[in-house]
Amino acid sequence: RDADGIFYILEQAAPDAPPCVSVRDGKNNILTKWATTAAHGMGIDRNGNVYVGISHGGMVNKYVRQ
Repeated sequence: RDADGIFYILEQAAPDAPPCVSVRDGKNNILTKWATTAAHGMGIDRNGNVYVGISHGGMVNKYVRQ
């Protein structure tokens, strides 16, 4: 959870949905959500940019907060 009470959640694939990142408020409302490839970990910097560690290929994808 960040200083504004926002949660960043890395969701693994489900039978009916791809892996994704969701951003939620303190009441569990989805503020935004996007699909990603299979991921192993996630981090958020002080500017709200999201970094997702990709399981295959040793890469990190950066998503810039707008």
